[in-house]
Parts: sequence; structure tokens; C-alpha cells
Amino acid sequence: MGDDAVLREIWVSLRAPNLVGDLSWCTGKVAEMRVEDGRRLVDLSLGIHNQRGERTTLGTAIVELPTRG
Repeated sequence: MGDDAVLREIWVSLRAPNLVGDLSWCTGKVAEMRVEDGRRLVDLSLGIHNQRGERTTLGTAIVELPTRG
């Protein structure tokens, strides 16, 4: 997202505990890009998986990107 972007909203849900010693991989994917009231918004899908392949956390976020002009 960088220093100039703004995290407008984030939601996360812990689905399973992250145990001491577990390896966790955080992932994110762009779900949608849109312009709303002149603001450039990006919807993200977030997740965390452990070494057993279990999805321990899921979430969403909305980021406002700066304009170039």
C-alpha cells in the first residue's frame, strides 16, 4: 500500500489459534478496484494459513490509493 495510501477499513476473523511454533503465511489478493466520490479504492481479500494448510484467519480490507496528479 505504501506510505501515501490510507487504510480505510479492515475486518479480520480468527478461525483457529496460531500456536507457538507454528509457521504462518499471510496472503492478500485484490478483489476489486473502483473509484468512489473521486477516491481510488481497492478491496482486498486477506488470509493466514499455517504449515498444516489450515486457514487460521480470513479478512477483508479497503485501501485508498493516492492520485498521481
